[in-house]
Amino acid sequence: MSARLNQKKIRVLFLFAHFHKGGMQRAVSNISLALPSDFEQYIGYFGTENPPFEYRAKQHNFNVPGSTEIGIFKKIFNYISRIAKLRKYTKDNNIDVVVSFGEAANSINFLSFNSSRKILCIRSAIGGHGGLRLQSWFLKYLYPLADKVVVVSKDLLSQANTLSENRIDAVCIPNLYHINKISSFADERLSSQYSYLEKSKFILSVGSLVLPKGQDILIRAFSEIHAQYSDYLLIIIGRGPEKDNYIKLAKDLGIRDRLLIIDFESNPYKYMKWATLFVLPSLTEGFPNVLVEAMASGCPVIAFDCPTGPREILENSVYGMLLEDFSEITLANAFRRLLDSPEILAHLRNQALIRASDFSSDKVVKKWTYILNGGLK
Repeated sequence: MSARLNQKKIRVLFLFAHFHKGGMQRAVSNISLALPSDFEQYIGYFGTENPPFEYRAKQHNFNVPGSTEIGIFKKIFNYISRIAKLRKYTKDNNIDVVVSFGEAANSINFLSFNSSRKILCIRSAIGGHGGLRLQSWFLKYLYPLADKVVVVSKDLLSQANTLSENRIDAVCIPNLYHINKISSFADERLSSQYSYLEKSKFILSVGSLVLPKGQDILIRAFSEIHAQYSDYLLIIIGRGPEKDNYIKLAKDLGIRDRLLIIDFESNPYKYMKWATLFVLPSLTEGFPNVLVEAMASGCPVIAFDCPTGPREILENSVYGMLLEDFSEITLANAFRRLLDSPEILAHLRNQALIRASDFSSDKVVKKWTYILNGGLK
């Protein structure tokens, strides 16, 4: 009898192109911690930076990092090396199913032609960062080779089915969240450096400091109201290449002393708990973790109606304020409406907690368990 037939647990490999501090990695951490013990979990990646999240999995670095500075022939060689290493690893470890996240990992997964079942995950708006033509080609000709395609929102499911001409076997599984754990982390005290915020009023946003996250719009919107609400601060938690530009923008707008940018924080929930408002000013998303996490922390939320996720999470504006116009004026007016109405804030805080419970781990993990066990149709 083969080693595979002797296995008592299903061996699952979660595959990333890069293993770092991102929403995708946080989402997989939540899946990993929620899966029952009848799965043996592995995580494979090709480049890393000391990931801060917890996983119930054996981690393996394939040691073929990508780089924007290497030439085309080296890129091709590295890509082929990634495919070969994945194929060998799945064979040597009797992996039953490979679940990949992101376009790079997805392409390596299905082009490795390993004997494992292949589940490809789409987690961001199709064409949201450009490259729609390439993504459409993938969906038409490569993604149908997968055993299953998992998307994180209903809008993404519709996009994927349309662009693939319904050739893929796709299902929507939203992100899952450990609601009790988030509540517990939210109760932690802020560090001594930021403890003054527990007695301050502030608007909060969390996300990488990159243009698609829209923090420049947020900063401009805050500058529109800062004189009227002089006791409020704007706090952004995140890191990224736009940090210096955002600081300069705040200086130019005369609000540098009112803007605080905090580097990556593994527990943003303790800030969400104290925030008057949480804002997601993103221009594109997949299924924004931080929006649900802020709601689970009991914070009223505002989000732009970007593709995709916020509309589905907030069900238009039932569980938070959804803004269709992506402008600083619209956002500033939303700030005024909420900050002037404690009753609306209290209502949205209660609505946020109600909605967050719909994404609790015990509800969503059942879908993942079904698919990983082979329930593909």
